[in-house]
Amino acid sequence: MDINDLKLNPDDYAETETEGKRKYKRLTKPFVKGPIPLDWIQQACRLGSNVARLSWVLWYFDGVKKEDYFNISNINVEKFGIERRQKNKALSLLEEAGLITIKQEEGKSPRVKVIKDIQ
Repeated sequence: MDINDLKLNPDDYAETETEGKRKYKRLTKPFVKGPIPLDWIQQACRLGSNVARLSWVLWYFDGVKKEDYFNISNINVEKFGIERRQKNKALSLLEEAGLITIKQEEGKSPRVKVIKDIQ
């Protein structure tokens, strides 16, 4: 891996108003908001690759949404290459591991809450 591959593209940032003499830039492309506890990700990764992939999706939506619980629709996870059955199995495994809680109503997408302080 080349270290230059890790550099951010300047096109991903937009200049904002100047405040005093300092210019600020803000990220204009979607990103996963942190901090994300390493032990949380390690536990999720031990549950399988589909669980690990879904974990990143959950943390993304956790950072975007303002509420504790957020919907995880099939359409949203398909954008990340995760199929409906994979999503449902991964959500079950994450809940069993105590990493998330799920509210499920019949005929609706599951509502998920990420448990940030795990034991």
